[in-house]
Amino acid sequence: MRAGLRRTEAAMGAHQRDREVADVNQTLQRTEHGPPNPGPPLKEADGRDGRPEQGDDWDQEHGFGKGRHGEREHGCAHGSEQRHRRGQEHGGEQRHRGGQERLRDHDRRHDPEARRVCRREPGPFDVIGDVHGCFLELVDLLHRLGYVRHGGGMTHPHGRRAVFIGDLTDRGPYSVSTILLVDAMVRSGDALYVPGNHCRKLYRYLSGADVMVRHGLETTVRELDALSRRERQAVSRAFRRLYDDAPPYMILDDGRLVVVHAGIKEDMIGRTSKGIERFCLYGEATGERTPEGFPVRRDWARDYRGDALVVYGHTPVRDAVFRFNTVNIDQGCVFGGKLTALRYPEREIVQAPARAAYEARAAFRDLPPEPRAPGTVSSPEAEANPFPVTRANGAAGPSRAVSAAGRFRSGQR
Repeated sequence: MRAGLRRTEAAMGAHQRDREVADVNQTLQRTEHGPPNPGPPLKEADGRDGRPEQGDDWDQEHGFGKGRHGEREHGCAHGSEQRHRRGQEHGGEQRHRGGQERLRDHDRRHDPEARRVCRREPGPFDVIGDVHGCFLELVDLLHRLGYVRHGGGMTHPHGRRAVFIGDLTDRGPYSVSTILLVDAMVRSGDALYVPGNHCRKLYRYLSGADVMVRHGLETTVRELDALSRRERQAVSRAFRRLYDDAPPYMILDDGRLVVVHAGIKEDMIGRTSKGIERFCLYGEATGERTPEGFPVRRDWARDYRGDALVVYGHTPVRDAVFRFNTVNIDQGCVFGGKLTALRYPEREIVQAPARAAYEARAAFRDLPPEPRAPGTVSSPEAEANPFPVTRANGAAGPSRAVSAAGRFRSGQR
């Protein structure tokens, strides 16, 4: 009896969410056939024979995992500064400054990849974690951040820009609506975007590659299959354009902020290569798997000591944890957690709770806190709420994240 009631309540909730998505899409002035100019029919693959998603064969075919030997490596200003900084004394920094400035200008003028990675935008930004098709929660979060509906997207009246750090689709129920909203915001200049591993897999699927339709991709494929041919072509075109134009990570605010999906090591910042791109998408796997079958990733942030704040996601954690000048803003919305945004430069966390657990997950990972310096005195209250957290309803809420709170509040590192 109780199980039947729960199924009925779940069905009613899903029906209500479908109606709300339809209302939001209509308000955003989305046409019946999706974005304009869908273009010629796209090649779609019929048979997908289960090629490994991240194995050695896949890496070799697509140029990942080969190391840096023989690769063409791109660079930009921030990476040049980091490489010159090591091993220099104060006087040496003065002698190299002129050369760095010339290299910085050369990189931006002549290297398109460096120009895509090194952006001049100073902000302010609202960096948004893994959406995974949680479209209604995304709209809730954007409203809480102050964005208003405009044309096919959303805009901020005070010029703030949303920054999406990948994994827009899969697992959640409304991946198509999420693609169209993010694409509209990026094209209007209201958002920036870097891809995640799920984005890459969907891109390969839409490009006709043989991929395994699992690990959440099947939910997006079901949505695409329910569209008309014209609608599917339009959505595919929009997403492939979005992915093609995106760099693997971005350096913003004159090198003070780095946004990336899975992570980035300090010596990678300012450079691009196949190996770096792979790390940005997947992180570094240990070879182990969780009880739910998810890959276990190495804690790259534990060894990060860079000057730039790195904002990333990919691995769902219970709380947005500031540690070693990094913060993970994937709080597992699709698993019933929260969709998180980091306001920058304010360094304020804003969250919208999940409306449902769209996919089951046994537990969220807890990251170890950053060790305090010897002799540092910290109260339990400060550790319980080291930085401001705002829920989607506007109420302040506690966070169990632990960090060097004073440095982050003052903007110092």
